[in-house]
Amino acid sequence: MFNSDEVNKEYLDWFNSPDAPDAVFQQAAYVVTVEVLSNVPSEGTGSSMVEMLRIKRTIRKVKDNTETYDYWTVRMTYRYFPQKKMTASEREVNPFGFIVTSYQRFKEKSDE
Repeated sequence: MFNSDEVNKEYLDWFNSPDAPDAVFQQAAYVVTVEVLSNVPSEGTGSSMVEMLRIKRTIRKVKDNTETYDYWTVRMTYRYFPQKKMTASEREVNPFGFIVTSYQRFKEKSDE
């Protein structure tokens, strides 16, 4: 409902890989919180919008409460499709037909 077919496939492929968050974080042995440090929107091509985000992930190990941090840059493009056919319950959740059309994330080399 919120992603293009291509983005959904990439997401599902990621969750079915050894790098899936549930595999990496060992079935909730860790709690991850995300803080958006910066958010820069810009116009893309046609009716697309581009969003550049810088995020900080705090990864807390449940067993001993230790924390580590890492930083990521996220680039995503999206569109609004208000004319998209949806059920009433889907329209209630996504009234403007927001759809992510591409999504890339890049881990930063330094943790600062």
